[in-house]
Amino acid sequence: MKELVMARIAQPESKRATVEALENQAGITLNLDVVYRSMDYINTPVIDGICKTSHAAAEKLLGGPVTVLFYDCTTLAFDTEREDPAEDADGVEQDHLLAKGFSKDGKHHRAQVMLALIVTSDGLPVGYELFPGNTWEGHTLEAALKALEGRFDVARVTFVADAAMLSKDNQQMLQNKGLPYILGYRMKSAPAAVKANILSPEGRQPWAGHGSEEATEKGWYKVIDQEGARVIVTWSPTRARNDAHKRDKAIEKLHKKLKRSRKPGSFSSRGYGRFLAFPDSGDVTLDDAKIKAAAQWDGLHAIVVHGADELEAQDVIARYHQLWEIEACFRTNKHDLKIRPIYHWSPRRVRAHIAICYMAFCCLQHLRKHLDLLGHPMSPARIRNELNALQLSILRHKGTPDRYGMPSHATVDARRILTCVGLTWNEAPFKIPPGRTRKTGQTKA
Repeated sequence: MKELVMARIAQPESKRATVEALENQAGITLNLDVVYRSMDYINTPVIDGICKTSHAAAEKLLGGPVTVLFYDCTTLAFDTEREDPAEDADGVEQDHLLAKGFSKDGKHHRAQVMLALIVTSDGLPVGYELFPGNTWEGHTLEAALKALEGRFDVARVTFVADAAMLSKDNQQMLQNKGLPYILGYRMKSAPAAVKANILSPEGRQPWAGHGSEEATEKGWYKVIDQEGARVIVTWSPTRARNDAHKRDKAIEKLHKKLKRSRKPGSFSSRGYGRFLAFPDSGDVTLDDAKIKAAAQWDGLHAIVVHGADELEAQDVIARYHQLWEIEACFRTNKHDLKIRPIYHWSPRRVRAHIAICYMAFCCLQHLRKHLDLLGHPMSPARIRNELNALQLSILRHKGTPDRYGMPSHATVDARRILTCVGLTWNEAPFKIPPGRTRKTGQTKA
């Protein structure tokens, strides 16, 4: 497992390619069949232990209990349309994991799984959960919370998530448990009185936050009380320009399409089609009233916070904006650690693969945090490149069986990385002790 986790960081590939790379590049011999069989030991209790360990490691590094957790979900698609059956021919319930559902990567025709990730505000992972691919992400929160409660005390934790988790059931569940939360708020689905209050200029306070850094372009925020919670609305000039630009581009495309055809059957009322008018008889046209109504919401964003009364509105806004950290975590998993594509099909092997990737992610995030604390922030790609550049050439004496090691040059950043994990790199050539094998690195008896 250690070799597989380290290889996932250094050169993420399939298990077969990893075994070959370890043999050819690191002199480490692993049996592929043993690798596959070892994955079958990563069952639910083992995964639970992995998550507990990651949480304890995060608290140790942060020097205290975790008080804020960020939660989000993503989908991992497979190169297949095959789904796991929910039950077998005898009606016995099966481990239903691979399933088609809404894909965040636009691969709706493929089977997938849903990965829920939980991290601190520093991006340190404390746990994860895996769900069938047809699970709505809003339904994952309760199961993930139950798993967290079994691992550590969440009584003093504030949950932060985007609007996908905003449902009455989730809000009520968190309130029943006495857990503060900060969630994205769907303004356009709010009650009429709340929407009117959002658009009203009354109660707006100057705000130079996200997207409003320039003194000449300050945004605003306002707080609306709603059923024991606070709805905090922000307006950003940068966001307003982006919203207007997207709408103008969409209207331009609609104009071009209307020139080709005005038949109702060739248009959809979804998406940007909401700017069109579909009369009972006649041609489809642009609806100026709908366009004007949409423009009212340019630059607006809202979040709802319950509990966390000690936080001022601007502190809540700043904490919510830290959600970018979990988005960065998903990018690290997908691109740097290549959690996908997944070359396994049975649910137990899929779960084991995700667990290996999660352990690699924990190691990488802790290394990055250590480097950051030392004032040397580095991206995952930079860390990999620096460490992979460290090589050892072995020279053999022609007249004797003696061998000599020639270490490569280590850059300043490579030495910083090694220092973080308590290692040093000596560039001086050295004589390799006799009897030391290349494949295992162990001295023969």
